[in-house]
Amino acid sequence: MKTPNSFGKRFDYHFWASTQFVDLLTDDESLDHARNLLAHAFVADWLWLKRLQGRGTTEVELFPEARLSELQHHLQTNRANYSTFLTSADLNETVTYFSTAGEAYSDSVEDILNHVLLHGMYHRGQVAIVMRQSGTTPPSTDYIRWIRE
Repeated sequence: MKTPNSFGKRFDYHFWASTQFVDLLTDDESLDHARNLLAHAFVADWLWLKRLQGRGTTEVELFPEARLSELQHHLQTNRANYSTFLTSADLNETVTYFSTAGEAYSDSVEDILNHVLLHGMYHRGQVAIVMRQSGTTPPSTDYIRWIRE
């Protein structure tokens, strides 16, 4: 049986990988799209946690523009809040929430946490492509690299 701690390790990696990108980004205009993709991922992390806590909202800007300082703040806040949540999460619990379009859904905590992790990975991949296109080398964020560090 999976425990909240098994997700703790995965979220440690999730936030480490995001930090690698934030640490390389600047407020340079050529990286606007990269920052905005990360901002979306961080807002989604926040929104899903609110849903997991039974405090979801449909009024959120899913694709905000963000400066580097805002990304750093959101990353630190999300890391701390998920760390707290994961210490007592019941992975089998079903959470009912509303999408940003106002539609009702019910999913397990485990499925939502998996979604958060995969959603973040997807957008970090997009950020890596955007960084390369702008002439910036993206960080190496392979899971095995994190394990080895």
